[in-house]
Amino acid sequence: MNRVIREIDRGTRIVSGVEVTITELIWDNDGRSFEVHRTDTGEDLTADVGFRHPT
Repeated sequence: MNRVIREIDRGTRIVSGVEVTITELIWDNDGRSFEVHRTDTGEDLTADVGFRHPT
């Protein structure tokens, strides 16, 4: 099972008029993903999608 080995705070941004915090997750299988949360309510806005780097 893959697990997160590091979290990197990528700060806040304004997206469609909403302030969000962005956290980058580093996985033990060399994968990376991002979590996005509203700063005012804490609501998780993370999209559950994936993409692959072109090789």
